[in-house]
Amino acid sequence: MQIEDYTVEVEVYSHNDAVVFVYEHRHENTGEKSEHGYDIYKHYKKVRTAIPVDFGYEAELTDADKYNLVQNTVNALSLLYQHECEAEIGISFYMNSNFCVNDAIPPALA
Repeated sequence: MQIEDYTVEVEVYSHNDAVVFVYEHRHENTGEKSEHGYDIYKHYKKVRTAIPVDFGYEAELTDADKYNLVQNTVNALSLLYQHECEAEIGISFYMNSNFCVNDAIPPALA
């Protein structure tokens, strides 16, 4: 098995039940100076990975169950990355609690 440096695309969609992000805090000098002569930095987050989660309709989970499963994943990733020494790591997530609140189907698709 050979592992090389490459970029992997992870697709996430608005219909995912949850998405967990692992990212690096980045700071880059813009080369500009403030009015007081200090260097100006650009601060941003570079995503290392995104983990899309879909529970499926057959899973009989409450919203609290789903939240707890995602939070457990975040906690496990936090333990994994807490000793990272090359970059400041952040972990965040979002959850869709009500992806579609009405059952409207356009007439052309019905």
